[in-house]
Amino acid sequence: MATPRVLVTGFASEASHDGMGRVMRLVCRVLAARDGIAARGLTLANAEPTTDLGIPVATARGSRLRFVLAAQRAAFDCSHVVHTSCNMAQAHPRIPGLALPSLTFLHGVEVWESARPRWIRAARRATVRVCNTRYTRDRADRVHGGFSDALTCWLGTESDEPPSHTSGAVASRPPELVIAGRIERDGYKGHDELVACWPRVVEAVPAARLHVVGAGTGLEELRARVAASPVASRIRVHGFLGDAELEALYGRVRAFAMPSRAEGFGLVYVEAMRHGLPVLAASEGAAPEVVRDGETGYLVEPGRPEPLVARLAALLGDAARADRLGRAGQARWREHFRFGCFEARFGAILDRFLEEPSRARRTRPAPLAAP
Repeated sequence: MATPRVLVTGFASEASHDGMGRVMRLVCRVLAARDGIAARGLTLANAEPTTDLGIPVATARGSRLRFVLAAQRAAFDCSHVVHTSCNMAQAHPRIPGLALPSLTFLHGVEVWESARPRWIRAARRATVRVCNTRYTRDRADRVHGGFSDALTCWLGTESDEPPSHTSGAVASRPPELVIAGRIERDGYKGHDELVACWPRVVEAVPAARLHVVGAGTGLEELRARVAASPVASRIRVHGFLGDAELEALYGRVRAFAMPSRAEGFGLVYVEAMRHGLPVLAASEGAAPEVVRDGETGYLVEPGRPEPLVARLAALLGDAARADRLGRAGQARWREHFRFGCFEARFGAILDRFLEEPSRARRTRPAPLAAP
């Protein structure tokens, strides 16, 4: 069998980027670790080429046209393409006479109700579709139809080892909480709910402090809400933090919370679990596949402040409980969400996908649609 030549496309591949960048890194690392595969990456973001993934990664430096042209040229020297999102899959090589097998990852909102029709069309064209959770797959199938055969592959962290600071119990830490995620104007990640309920949390746990990490279109509006809060001195909005700074913060707080209403997976949940932190998430979305209610943290119903306040007060006010939940969460991370776990799951899918050329139909593809 000829050596598979794989192109991986993604928005970004920097360690400091958001979840999509993390998925690109995970996929590239799996490919780099496998013998008998020649792989390279292509990203859209305006950044320097990534050099720490074991395979060469080129960048279109923010130019969609350059990205599409590079993807089309790849059709002549690649045998397979892995797209880390539906958005990137729009640029799949579609050269008359060539039919490159494609594997496309599907993530949450990009395949739910608000999905752009062209993203769904790109997803449908994939030879193999991979969803990050069963929830993402089932919701996409319910909304659009035709996705029931998509494979499920939980994501994971890039590390197989917990941070050194987790050797100490979170019970010895101050009653402080962190939320880390993009801060958008629609507030779906749960930042607004945490800020709104924080006066009541401080009333129950006077030393409680909230750390907000992230950037996005809603950052300045959130800063204004915090400034207007009667407990503004108990909330710190850090903005964007690099990996080292965020890791240090995880090592100082007692718990993590992100009651997001529309999470397709939640890589921040498993990263917090890796750090031994109990996690509070929403009962909607995919979080229940990651967080075990009452075992590794708590799940709360969005839009109900009373249970949210009660669970936050329980995590911050009862150090022994937080420690117990955090240790159970780290054990769950070790069993399901280490890099090695993702590598085994995705590796099995990848092996099947790379057999695809012997079954691929040589068809004349439709004309290329502009991304």
